[in-house]
Amino acid sequence: MTDYGQGAEPFDPGEHETPELDETVTDDGLVTEDTSEVSGADFSSGEGMIALAGIILVGVWLLFEVITRQYSLTTLAVVLGAAAAIIPRMNPESVAKIMPVPMVMKALGYALVLVGVIEVVTDIRIGIYDSPMSVLGALIAYAAYALAFVGAKQIEA
Repeated sequence: MTDYGQGAEPFDPGEHETPELDETVTDDGLVTEDTSEVSGADFSSGEGMIALAGIILVGVWLLFEVITRQYSLTTLAVVLGAAAAIIPRMNPESVAKIMPVPMVMKALGYALVLVGVIEVVTDIRIGIYDSPMSVLGALIAYAAYALAFVGAKQIEA
């Protein structure tokens, strides 16, 4: 502590705590927490794979149906894909009031697989493989359905 009109006390590094590994010290001496890690599932977990499959399906819908009008997904696939992408980012306590998050994601994953099987059969029956863009859209969507299957199998619930 300094009195008015006198110089500051010398700095003693032993008085101050060093920040934890997950904290960052800014130039002005403030300690902030490291927020570089995103909360929620990563894409290597089962839940993350299903969420990634949902993101891919919504992307396929936007690119190949809305923008280029070359390949069409069912509305159920888009809705399930959006739900699979959103639910892992929601507050886990609010989702757990209905069901535990892993069980919800597993159910969404297997529902996406069922929709994917119906989509493949319908695509073969209708014969949508007439342009390279529709083939590309179909293959990306099929890969997303397969990713949802692998993710759903990984979740132990």
